[in-house]
Amino acid sequence: MAEGGFPNYMLEYANDNENREDIEYNLPIPNDEVVLELRIIAKTIMKRGFCYLALDQTNGRILRPILKRSKGKWCWPTQSFELELGYVYKFQVITHPDNARRSKPIPQCNEDMIETEMPLSQTFPQSPLNSSSFVLSDSDLQYIFGYFTPFPHCNEDMIVTEFVELQQISSQPPLQSLLSSAKLDVEDIFGSNVIKEHCYVDENTHCSSAGILRCTAYLEYNESKTKYCCKVECKSGTYNMPVKVIGIEDIDTKPILYPDALIVLGLGRPFVGKQKYCPARCYLLVVGIYPLP
Repeated sequence: MAEGGFPNYMLEYANDNENREDIEYNLPIPNDEVVLELRIIAKTIMKRGFCYLALDQTNGRILRPILKRSKGKWCWPTQSFELELGYVYKFQVITHPDNARRSKPIPQCNEDMIETEMPLSQTFPQSPLNSSSFVLSDSDLQYIFGYFTPFPHCNEDMIVTEFVELQQISSQPPLQSLLSSAKLDVEDIFGSNVIKEHCYVDENTHCSSAGILRCTAYLEYNESKTKYCCKVECKSGTYNMPVKVIGIEDIDTKPILYPDALIVLGLGRPFVGKQKYCPARCYLLVVGIYPLP
């Protein structure tokens, strides 16, 4: 482990001549003037906090707001305020995935990372990455990897400040907005021949990390795994996915059939399975269920 909590492979990556241009090209420049109103459409509990998916109702874009201060954990810490499902919030955006120019994968960020508040101009004065003798310091890495997230999640990850303002309270699901973004096949969301064994994609795969599926869904409690699974059948095959919907543990363990529903899908963060998976796997998860009338 390198000094400051960064693993050696991150130091080696950042200081490799072949990667310097890519890093400099993709350095995000925070813009405190960008504000978006988004509706929370999915909410899950992680070990260290909450994960949210939000919908930009002006264009149907699905985004994953992440707090800048979450230190590489990619979730909202439990000690922060909690966002409510269905509510509309105003977010102050630091980096938006549609503005990313990343050309190749970068290493998975380490959970021990600590972000720096150092401005870009002070962190990289006069573009030192252009210097062949330049070596990235720990504080430089803190800045770079504090804003980067790896593929496939970087396609939806949106880094935001702690400024969050409630705009609308709603107990009704935004069915019309969700319908306009829904697909009829899992491959329409993630791409053809991307999902392996109908349950995961490899880390750093260039594909979406979230989407909405319209389908017939069968929800069943798996006694051996003590969790719910959702089975859907599409043109591309049958998918049996873990359900991470908030409150799922409170419903009856009897099977539930949804003849017509909107299923919000998301990919879990890279999972190495006690180092046995290389590359790490991002598993398909059901993070929202909206039955249609």
